[in-house]
Amino acid sequence: MAENSGMDSFKGVIFIFILFCISGFQSCQEIRYKTGGKTDETKIDKITENHDKYGRLVSYTVWYGFKNENSGKRVAGSIIVSDNDIGQYSRGQNITVEYIGGDIYDSRIVGTGTVFWVVLFCIMSVLFGCFTFMFIKHVNEKTGKKKR
Repeated sequence: MAENSGMDSFKGVIFIFILFCISGFQSCQEIRYKTGGKTDETKIDKITENHDKYGRLVSYTVWYGFKNENSGKRVAGSIIVSDNDIGQYSRGQNITVEYIGGDIYDSRIVGTGTVFWVVLFCIMSVLFGCFTFMFIKHVNEKTGKKKR
């Protein structure tokens, strides 16, 4: 077991690093919505069904359009929702959309954001630091390097 602990630590560092990167990207997106997002009142244009390759219904896409305050252009947007959540949306329903971006638009319906990624990023930051420390400590022990 002691022989594998270095490899286990290395695998842990790699796994945590991957989650750290993914959650970092997603949490930055969430923070951009909170700090620089703009909103627009609009209506749902249509709702379409999404099927898998076997024809089974897997989700719905809610389509909407909104006017970008910066460019003055009407921009199309969509969000994928599950079967459980589709009941709260209907064609022609008034919604508030939040969006970010100047030329490339990213948008969502207000209330569909989550702090999950921000929390996960904070946890992954701590775990990444701990696993990296344990891995470096293990390597130093195996190579005979001591802290002076």
